Amino acid sequence: MKRSLPSQSSIFNFFHKKTNQTELDSELITTEEVQCASTTENGAIESTVDLPELRDIGRYVDVRITDDKFKYDLLKNPWLPPSNYNFPIVSKRKLKFQISWLTRFSWLVYSKQLEGALCKVCVLFSNECTGKGSNQKVGALVSKPFIKWKDALECFKLHSNAEYHKLSVIRVDEFLKIIDNKKPDISIAIDSAHKKIVLENRAKLVPIIETIIFCGRQEVSLRGDNDSRPIFSCSADNNDGNFRSLLRFRAPSEDLILKDHLENSAANAVYISPLIQNELIHICGASIQTQ
Repeated sequence: MKRSLPSQSSIFNFFHKKTNQTELDSELITTEEVQCASTTENGAIESTVDLPELRDIGRYVDVRITDDKFKYDLLKNPWLPPSNYNFPIVSKRKLKFQISWLTRFSWLVYSKQLEGALCKVCVLFSNECTGKGSNQKVGALVSKPFIKWKDALECFKLHSNAEYHKLSVIRVDEFLKIIDNKKPDISIAIDSAHKKIVLENRAKLVPIIETIIFCGRQEVSLRGDNDSRPIFSCSADNNDGNFRSLLRFRAPSEDLILKDHLENSAANAVYISPLIQNELIHICGASIQTQ
């Protein structure tokens, strides 16, 4: 489990494959959540990690970063060792990290803090566990640095073909599209969908309100003997009132939105019941009094 660090009355209210993982197995470390951000006035991304040590991906192993702008900055501008960097020597064979690997594998970074190699996309975007049933813990390159340089190229290739890495790459691509405004943010999409529903519901209410106002101006009653049946199932000998009769008369000939609403809406969402009529009458009256 990941730990966290600071990071008036109206009718319209109704609507509102498998790969050899020998070198990649490890225990999962307890994780954290990081939250920080900075954007310019016009919405452009401003660097939130100006200090080199803050751009070391090793700082964020097993850390969930909740701020998208900060995560974007780490993806685009991680700390990279200079060409003359003195990499620590590992094992008796005096092997060390080769800077050329960074250009060969676009996802590869070196962590000065952890003195090992990491996959930046998996560190930032992979799940804690992988494999069938999500019971295989991620290991070197993800939850701990890779330092077995003798097997580096082989393991890097294995990692590139691992399903969880490929999934992380897809997540990164989608993330970058959103941040670069090439694809709408899910929150924006949800908000837009909500606004669309609100507008559609308002369009359905307009003819209902207009009919109530018409009845009021003509001083005719709204209700009849039985106004609880489906509106288009009224028999000739049943008087369900002027309000419902006018809606029924209006819908087929001049108002397709109203017709679709009356025919296809759920029984509890037609908005023509006596209770809704009273609410609309009250709102119309209050509106007239304030004019």
